[in-house]
Amino acid sequence: MVTLSRSNVVVLILMGCSEAPAPLPPEQDAFTTERAGAPRTIAGVPFCWCPAGRFLMGSPSGEPERRPGEDQVEVTLTRGFWMGRDEVTQAQWKRVVGEFPGPQSAGEGAEYPLTTLNFCGGEEFCRKLTEQARAAGELPAGWDFRLPTEAQWEYACRAGTRTATSFGDQLSSRQANFEGKPYNGAPAGPSLKKAAPVGSYPPNPWGLRDMHGNVFEWCRDW
Repeated sequence: MVTLSRSNVVVLILMGCSEAPAPLPPEQDAFTTERAGAPRTIAGVPFCWCPAGRFLMGSPSGEPERRPGEDQVEVTLTRGFWMGRDEVTQAQWKRVVGEFPGPQSAGEGAEYPLTTLNFCGGEEFCRKLTEQARAAGELPAGWDFRLPTEAQWEYACRAGTRTATSFGDQLSSRQANFEGKPYNGAPAGPSLKKAAPVGSYPPNPWGLRDMHGNVFEWCRDW
């Protein structure tokens, strides 16, 4: 996933409050919206809007399959951002960067997600996409493409829900592409044992797809 965020702004505050953000200049304000999940294609990449807001990051101690270190903490994001609707596809990578970084584990196909990508490669994709969009006049001043922070990613994945997943407290492999038993007693589904084309499964409430499976996704911070 890739985000489009306003530069030079602290977007994350933990367990606290913040001063009201300064108004956006007119050309930047027109680039935002108040409607969660609003779609927009920018530089040939589909995005969905994630508004500023507050959410509980992490998981309660009794949640099934909870990992250590996922203690809950309240997070406030003071600015909204655009989140890539899908994982970066092979077609998008070819258009922006060119040659693949390595063999593609799911095979090659325009709508398959790019795989075998390291963190630096993800950063490079964002940098080149920003350069191309600015040269084409598609980005107002102060915006750039970035990998999401972990907080931005989880906020977008939860999409305003308060359940274990954005689909509820259960998750079936008919709702997301993952290998293994259904989550928390959900009905059984198929196990593809490989990545699927982006958008093969239902989107979350904000229109984002494949947030609960398909391929691993890089975040900008640890």
